[in-house]
Amino acid sequence: MEDKIVRIVVLVKIVPKQTTLPMSSDYTVDRNIATSSINPNDYHAIEEALRLKEKNGGEVIVLSLGNISCKTVLKDVYALGVDRIILLSDSIFKGSDTFVTSSILAEAINKIGNVDMVVAGKKSSDGSTSQVPNEVAALLGWNSANNIIACETFQNKVQYEERYEKYDIKRQYDLPIILSVSSEINVPRLPSIEGLLKATKKEVLIWDNCDLEISKEYCGINGSKTQVAGVENVTYSLQREMKVITERKQIVESYRELRRSNVDRGVNCENKIEVINDLTDKKILVFCEVNDGKISNESLYVVKKAALVAKKNDSSVVTISSKLENKKEQLKELSKCGVKINYEIEIDNIYLCDKGEICRDISQIAAGVEPELILFASTQLGMNIAPYFAAMNQSGLTAECIDIDYVDDNYLQRRPAFGGRLIANIFTKNSKYSVATIKPYVEQMDTTYIGEIENKVICSNVSKKQGEIINNNQKYEIDQSIVIGCGNGIHRQEFLELVKEICMKKQYGFCATRELVDKGWVDTNRQVGLTGQVISPDIYIAIGISGAYEHIVGIEQSNVIISVNTNATEPISKVSDVIYEIDSEEFINILAMEEMI
Repeated sequence: MEDKIVRIVVLVKIVPKQTTLPMSSDYTVDRNIATSSINPNDYHAIEEALRLKEKNGGEVIVLSLGNISCKTVLKDVYALGVDRIILLSDSIFKGSDTFVTSSILAEAINKIGNVDMVVAGKKSSDGSTSQVPNEVAALLGWNSANNIIACETFQNKVQYEERYEKYDIKRQYDLPIILSVSSEINVPRLPSIEGLLKATKKEVLIWDNCDLEISKEYCGINGSKTQVAGVENVTYSLQREMKVITERKQIVESYRELRRSNVDRGVNCENKIEVINDLTDKKILVFCEVNDGKISNESLYVVKKAALVAKKNDSSVVTISSKLENKKEQLKELSKCGVKINYEIEIDNIYLCDKGEICRDISQIAAGVEPELILFASTQLGMNIAPYFAAMNQSGLTAECIDIDYVDDNYLQRRPAFGGRLIANIFTKNSKYSVATIKPYVEQMDTTYIGEIENKVICSNVSKKQGEIINNNQKYEIDQSIVIGCGNGIHRQEFLELVKEICMKKQYGFCATRELVDKGWVDTNRQVGLTGQVISPDIYIAIGISGAYEHIVGIEQSNVIISVNTNATEPISKVSDVIYEIDSEEFINILAMEEMI
């Protein structure tokens, strides 16, 4: 007889939905004034929980943290078929960062009791940090997984598929577990008339701190591990001299010439980093991802960023990697950045390992190194491990940083906030370590130093592989010499699929704006911009993209930017080298011609 799931908790966040955000004096959004709605990704979490309930029985409870005004928005969720809604609301919770938020949610989950599974959306539309589910899991001592595209339960286990940039991985774990689901996993239901009628008779249950009994010193701003020092508007640094071309024949000739003269140009970087020659007392620790035995380009970027920060406060850079192939060449790459010691954990494929066990490996190394700052790349793996590690070590984490500076004996971290509309300046406090994930390729950097590097091989806590690779996602990588980006100007999905076919055939990179991701046309791993990836190809072709700041900041390091748009006055024109003033779908047909590509 199959064991039934008893209780599923869905984490739901209420987010501001207006463009102009009312800010409090502590640089948090005044949510009493802001117009709010349920975070769009959380509807997919609710749907998945209801789907599992319909198959296995049990109870679905929505759990949210916010001010009392959230009660009205949350009540509407009853119409979808959830059993209970609990709102955690107390004035002492105001200003909580992700660590304190996770702590409060973890206490509430313990109070609910007998919870078999927690489901959350992949990320929120305001913060986009993807931190809370992993931090809650670490505080509860549970397993967690992110970017889930399929999920089934049987007996006391869950089997799911987790999407990374290069792989889809199938895993199976015992319950309880916390899953963050991708928008690809399902199509959320609409409320029925019966559900709407039932919702009018139900109330949202309010729990305050009298119910949770958390010490006040661990709540709100006082208990937070990070604090916002200020916010600023998003700006982009480059404006280019644009050339407008309208004739079809000239467009073909122009593209051929740009492709001939710009692809595989190499890096001409003016930002040379002078690294520190000696091992110093202050340390910066970087976790390096290894793909097929090689350190990833994203991680090498983070190591270079660490070297740049280390120069400002006389720190040394130390790295962690899993098992390397061709060690001499890989260690040489690290040595160029002044890395003195690499700790090589004896793991073949870190993507197939248990997250908690990996974090214990990193924690043991960090305890010996005693770094002030620990950095991860803002990849799917980095965004999975960093929050779990930070919560495990009672440390503040700033996700998706575009820059880090050393100011007044503290590491000031800069990251996009509220869908890329603002840049927040954040520092860490009350923490064992300062932890951050770094968005790769925001700027071009180069290092020239080559010195001695010591490689220390470390036995791992990882007991066995957890999962199998079921799909290779390297059909059209973003990291290519030529990248095509698509936006809302592509009105029909069949033309988007044609672009993907072109990219696969010619090994072009493929990406999209946030708008197409929010439509569900493109996976979030393909999003480029402040709240997605940052790229720097030889040629970037923007098709049907108007040029919101959020996207432009993600592409401005490209050597050549081609904008395909019927309106040459759109904001993207300011950063474009060439504008093909032509309909997006017509250009896609031109691009599909064999002689052009």
